[in-house]
Amino acid sequence: APAAAAAAALGPETYLKPRVKASECVREISGFIGKMSRDARRCMPAYLHRHLFSQVFQHASDHILQLLSCSAVSRFNLLSILQLKADIDYLKEVAVCTLEDGEVDYLFASLDQVLDYMLTCLPESILDPKVKHSLYPQVQNPTLGRLLLKYQEMSSQKGSTSSSNLVPNPPTKQQVDAVAQKLLANL
Repeated sequence: APAAAAAAALGPETYLKPRVKASECVREISGFIGKMSRDARRCMPAYLHRHLFSQVFQHASDHILQLLSCSAVSRFNLLSILQLKADIDYLKEVAVCTLEDGEVDYLFASLDQVLDYMLTCLPESILDPKVKHSLYPQVQNPTLGRLLLKYQEMSSQKGSTSSSNLVPNPPTKQQVDAVAQKLLANL
């Protein structure tokens, strides 16, 4: 309960926000989407263009979340989640430009909420129904449970990248696994 209270007090805007640049891969994908959008804009009505590219971004978000929870991804740590969050934020900027709409958050809601949850570093917070419904209403327990089982603690070796600067208090594997088991048990 103390972790849940802390998460509720923190809110989603206080999770880890170090400066991480979007990856080259997502920039290339975004460039391709931008070119497709410009080409499509010349041949189709605006309403059809908006619908088509809304679907592109919605499916991309859904498939990234499915990919994270399937067997293709065997493990991750908070640094990889930080990079993914930077990539998704970049993709959301592309969506705003492509759709000419500042309100694209709904297209990425489930994925964003999962990443926000992971970056709070408070795994127990999701077990509090008030926190779950106020901060993470789009998060599906089975998907999150499968995802949490893949969590790996970061290396604390002295030669490693400055992960302790990016993620000062990461949760332990045991804490995360305990939450994952509870989420999967409540199916």
